[in-house]
Amino acid sequence: MTFVMTEGLMANWKKICLWGLSFGVGFSVTLVSLIGLYVWHENQPKPPKPWNTSAIVSTFDYIDTEGNDNTIVFYYTIQNNTDYDYELSKTAQSILLAKLEKQNSLSGTRDDEFLKYDKSVYVPAKQRLRFAIHLRYPTSFKLKHGASEEEKGEFRRTLSKYLKDEASNLNGFVLFDEENRYQIDFAKGW
Repeated sequence: MTFVMTEGLMANWKKICLWGLSFGVGFSVTLVSLIGLYVWHENQPKPPKPWNTSAIVSTFDYIDTEGNDNTIVFYYTIQNNTDYDYELSKTAQSILLAKLEKQNSLSGTRDDEFLKYDKSVYVPAKQRLRFAIHLRYPTSFKLKHGASEEEKGEFRRTLSKYLKDEASNLNGFVLFDEENRYQIDFAKGW
């Protein structure tokens, strides 16, 4: 009887050991698989977040000319709708492009010499700032020094008509701030 009991105990121990070994191997394989899946998932390329078009918005103010060549300047007011100060520095990754109406497309390059903006921009949270876009497009129009408000208005209307005739395909501008993923649209207002 002792021999039978010992054989029974041995059989139980074998079952327990086999069960434990099976559980341990299964648990280890599952754990290694989960860790591998996590590492694989974390190393997959992440799509960029979408462009935020409402963080910074603009309103057209007026157009003017500047310099000896009377190049065109578009003045806008930009508004920071975020709870954080917004800064666009000279070293920021950004690109300003012209919007073309007829082609329904954008035009320009990162290093465009004909289209610039004032690179050092700082707008505190929930505040507004004047913003200038400089188009190196010479004109013969120049506002006389000391012009009255009426003369300024007439000058801007004349310049606006000139742009409508000479640059009728220009439909505004768009600035892409790649660091913050902000898209700032500057609508045509002239």
